[in-house]
Order: sequence, then C-alpha cells, then structure tokens
Amino acid sequence: MPTATSTNAPWGPQQPYLTQGFQEARNLYNTGGPQYYRGSTVAPFSSQTQQGIDAYTTAARQGTPVAQSAQDQVNATLQGDYLNSNPYLDAMYNNAASAVTRNYSEAVAPSIAANFGLSGRSGSNMAFANAMDTSRDTLSRNLGGMAANIYGGNYAQERQNQMQAAQMAPQTAGLNYFDANQMLQAGQLRDDYNQRVLNDNVNRWNFNQERPYDALGRYQQMIQGNYGGTRTQPVYGNSTLQNIGTGLSIFGGAQELGLFDFLRGFGP
Repeated sequence: MPTATSTNAPWGPQQPYLTQGFQEARNLYNTGGPQYYRGSTVAPFSSQTQQGIDAYTTAARQGTPVAQSAQDQVNATLQGDYLNSNPYLDAMYNNAASAVTRNYSEAVAPSIAANFGLSGRSGSNMAFANAMDTSRDTLSRNLGGMAANIYGGNYAQERQNQMQAAQMAPQTAGLNYFDANQMLQAGQLRDDYNQRVLNDNVNRWNFNQERPYDALGRYQQMIQGNYGGTRTQPVYGNSTLQNIGTGLSIFGGAQELGLFDFLRGFGP
C-alpha cells in the first residue's frame, strides 16, 4: 500500500537553539543531578556551650564549693545545730549574769547586812537569814528571767531560721548549676549564630547546584515554539472509478474516429 509522508520542521533560525537546549539537557542529566551539601548541616557546639555542658556534668557529679558551703549552712540550720550552740549568745548571757551577780555581791548583800547592823538587829540571825534568802531568791529569778529572754529569743529565731532554710533548700540545690547555666546561655547565642552562618553556606551550595537547571529552564522557555514533526499516512486507491474513467476515455476516442458509424455498416 502506498504511503505519503509530510514533514513540518521548526522555524529555521530557531533550530540551532533548540538543538543546543536538548544537548544541554542531556549533559545535565548525565551529571546525575544536584549533589547534597558535602558537609554537616548542623553547626557543632561552640566552645562556650561545650564548657557549659562539661560544667553541668561536673556539678551534677561533684557540686561546687560555694554551693556546698551554702548547702552545709542550710542543712545545719535545718538540723537545729544552732539552737543551743551559739558561743556569742553564751558570752552575752555570762556578761549580763556576771554584772547582776557582781551587783548583788557588792551592793545588795552588803546593803542588807548594813541595814540590819544600823537598826540594831544584828543579833536577829533569823531575820537576817530570811532577808538574805529573799535577796538570793530575787537574784536567782533575775538570772533565770535573763536567761529565758536571751536563750528563748534565740531559740525562737533559730526555729524561724529553720523554716526559712527549708524553703531555701531547693534554691541552694540549684546553685550547683548556676554557673553552668550562664555558660550555656552564652554558648546558645554562639550556636545560633554558627547555625545561621552554616545555613547560609548550605543555601549558597543549593543555589549553585540548581543554577544550571534553572538557567536551562529559562533558556528553553525563551526559545520554545513549534518543534515540528513528521506525519506518514497511507494513500488509498479506488479500482472501480479507475475502470470507469478508462472506459470513458476509450469511448470518447472511438467516437472521434467514426468507429461507431463504420460498425453500423455491417448491420442488417
């Protein structure tokens, strides 16, 4: 069966640019595509952050001297170590008691004896003894009241300190990590900057990797058009029409030659 082929080519001046675009596309395809960033995309810890982590680890294991001292004081207060062991409090009481006792010995007692002597009652031993007993009882009550005021006030204050120490205990425990936290905060600022610098490098890398593909895509958009093509289709013949045409041609020729008149001469 016969066929007919028709060719529709792109515009002539466009053809070399299309050819170049197809060649560049093949070259890019053969490279295997864009490459991933060759380095790590996560910035490493800064020196400050690493030091903060190390300090955190050390504090968790060993604690710090300052924090340990504070914790020791809080623990001692919680345990009541200062309720009855204040040396300054003892000295305060002893000084006050010594003054009262000395006043009694040097003033009160001699005054009682002198009063009994001046009144002529020195012979009344019982009355003198009662007077001295009363004065000594007064001295004892004065000393007891003084002790209650000094030591009792201190006890109440220490009990209050115990309650405050109980509230401070969690805070003193956190002192172990204060310096480490400060270092970590400084390190986080550095880490954030380092990560932003690294992200910028990664973006530049990705841009350069995609740049040839982007340029090719833009190039092909500018030169695109009718790429042309080739079309082939069969040619179908009609034998009946051809026979009729042939017969008509023969008939016309015979009539022109007078063939039909010649043949009628042989008739009846």
